[in-house]
Amino acid sequence: MDDAVPDQPTGTVTFLFCDIEGSTRRLERDVAGTGADLARYQELVDAAVQVHGGVVFERVGDGVYAAFDRPSGAALAAVEVHRAMAAEAWIGGEPLRARIALDTGEVEAQNGRHYFGRPLFRVARLQAVGWGGQTLVSEATARLLSGSLPDGLALVDLGTHVLKDFDAPERIHELASGDAIAIRPLRSVAPIGHLPDAARPLLGREADLGELARLLERHRLVTVTGPGGIGKTSLTVELAARLADRFPDGVAFVDFAPVRDTERVPELIADELRIRERPLTPLLETLVAELRDRRTLLILDTFETVVGAAPVVGRLADAPGVRIVLTSREPLRLREEREYVLGPLRLPERSDVELEIADAPSVRLFLDRAREVAPSLRADERTLQDVAAICERLDGLPLAIELAAALSRLLSPAEMLARLDARLDLLTARARDLPERQRTLRATVAWSYELLDERQRTAFEGLSAFRDGFSLEAAGAVLEDLRAEVIPLVGDLLDKSLLTRRDEAAATRFRMLDTIRDYALERLHASPEHERRELGLVRWAHALLSGDQGRPLRVVDVSARPERVAAFDVEHENIIHALTWLETAGRDPDLVDLVADASSYWLAGRHRLAGLPWLRRAVELAGEAEPSVAAA
Repeated sequence: MDDAVPDQPTGTVTFLFCDIEGSTRRLERDVAGTGADLARYQELVDAAVQVHGGVVFERVGDGVYAAFDRPSGAALAAVEVHRAMAAEAWIGGEPLRARIALDTGEVEAQNGRHYFGRPLFRVARLQAVGWGGQTLVSEATARLLSGSLPDGLALVDLGTHVLKDFDAPERIHELASGDAIAIRPLRSVAPIGHLPDAARPLLGREADLGELARLLERHRLVTVTGPGGIGKTSLTVELAARLADRFPDGVAFVDFAPVRDTERVPELIADELRIRERPLTPLLETLVAELRDRRTLLILDTFETVVGAAPVVGRLADAPGVRIVLTSREPLRLREEREYVLGPLRLPERSDVELEIADAPSVRLFLDRAREVAPSLRADERTLQDVAAICERLDGLPLAIELAAALSRLLSPAEMLARLDARLDLLTARARDLPERQRTLRATVAWSYELLDERQRTAFEGLSAFRDGFSLEAAGAVLEDLRAEVIPLVGDLLDKSLLTRRDEAAATRFRMLDTIRDYALERLHASPEHERRELGLVRWAHALLSGDQGRPLRVVDVSARPERVAAFDVEHENIIHALTWLETAGRDPDLVDLVADASSYWLAGRHRLAGLPWLRRAVELAGEAEPSVAAA
């Protein structure tokens, strides 16, 4: 086929590239029938191209490539191909669908019948991102067609996309007619605008990114959980950007932060994927059908607001080529789901030298953000120690660290550290482009609190009475009126990332991050339940420390029971909190009683120095001290 094609267009040419979706799979099932159908398809294409003034200049497999002098001729030929194929009775039974792409540009003719130039590469890549039944049109061809399309035809803007091997994004249109199929998301490398911009580099999360990528290779649904401000959204956006080229059908990001209605979940996902509801078919069923043959990455962000729509996500995760990364303050509890609990940024060890402190991710984040507003900030030994202490006080939470770092325009790290007792009010962002829930540390925790029901709120507030964690038995003592529900309530708060869990030899312990406990304690202090919960803590402390007869133990008895001393060491901060509350509340007799219970433990253990001020205070209040108190 080396002879020249008569009247072959030259110069500025509009190209029509056409092939069949799924032809290889059809050939594997039915060689003879598919061969006959493909031959008939080529006849239909040839006829449509000839009628509208084009020339077929090459065929490769089921691909047919034609050239036109006028873009309107190429557009009409494309419409005619789809209509003729829809009307054909195919031997194989299943209809053939053609993928067609149009592009216009200047090219060189080669060897009489071939072409060379950028438009040929672009139209080939454009065709590759389309679906059977679609005609995709480049921006260059769309401009030429604008205003000259016959009635019943329209160009639908599909947005800006990245085509394989092209650096610059391309605006793509679909040529739609009255009988066109519903628009589907293109198979582009990564649709532009589907991911929020990462305003700053992500620090200290390389290990998390690697582990999430490995999880996605094995599982279709991964839920990233953690408390507010831990950095779930930033992590998943970075993950999606890195993995975009693995998903030829694109990456989509849906933010559910402003949504409370679970019924809207399918609608919002469909809107982002540009999938239209089919007549007489529920939208979820349309979504499931459309995603069945795609390789797409879905990021569903802040899903805790619509966690009741978990079954919707479960249905979408049935699609074999789809991967879903979901961020939430609680998991969905689906069988396919794999939870990834995102922890705080690593804090420097107390034994770290100066260089190692500066290299800790939490400190690096603080210094990086601080220098944006205070470029002259020096990382000398004193500054690094103060920054490390700030990061520790803020639990390694990235949002809290960033809010603190932003204050560097006003305060030195030492001045900041001195004010962190009021961190909920101190840490306020000036950036107006942050979501409302992330402009203050208080708003971040309040967001989680507002999603709790009344009994969960009661438990959340009551458990803040524990300064340094608690066991389930201790929780039952403080939440005495909810004792029968303690296990599910603690489980709820753990699921919602308001508690963390630590497994120890003696028993599992739960605790609140200090930034979260500050908020819970505020709520408790404002609650009519405040005194009841604190007295529950005091009663629990008495029961922990008293002997079998309910009386204070002697030093010799405590010393002979190292397991009791170990339990006292674990609970020491909680006992101090109970004593502090008794002193503040003016309950002097109760304070003396609790000091009497604790005195032998202080004298037998390693907290002697911490106990001395309380022993002296109890002696002062008691006048005539109990023997165990006077022994101090």
